[in-house]
Amino acid sequence: MDAIRAFMGIGSVGGVIEVDEAFFRESFKGNHRKNTTFTIPRKVHKRGVKGSYSSKDEKRKRGISKEQVCVLCAMDITGNLITELICKGRMKHTDLERLFTGRIEDEAILCTDSHKSYIQFAQNLGVELQQIKRGKHKEGIYHITTY
Repeated sequence: MDAIRAFMGIGSVGGVIEVDEAFFRESFKGNHRKNTTFTIPRKVHKRGVKGSYSSKDEKRKRGISKEQVCVLCAMDITGNLITELICKGRMKHTDLERLFTGRIEDEAILCTDSHKSYIQFAQNLGVELQQIKRGKHKEGIYHITTY
């Protein structure tokens, strides 16, 4: 996460761009001493206390929820990279627009998974969209697992 933080807000991509998101459990472990303005937004969970869950548990809710953060990664064919935490829970086209505005070249082709937010995002930005069907990683010359 420190490597991602070092590159936040910089970089641009163009040409054929592979875009994918990953979800991580939100964690504030270790942050309370590093940042004096940091406040923990939820009750701390301790082991062995009735009604809490241990750090071994994945999360309380199944599927994608506000307990997870969405990190988006976009890389073009020349190796230019954008990677940032974009939201908590499910991403929306507005989250994508906020990340990519001014950072994506004209005439770009986005290769993405089948998430519906990419459709509205591509229409709003006027870029070509190649979505790969669920369960697949490649469709013709377009893929989302090269880089």
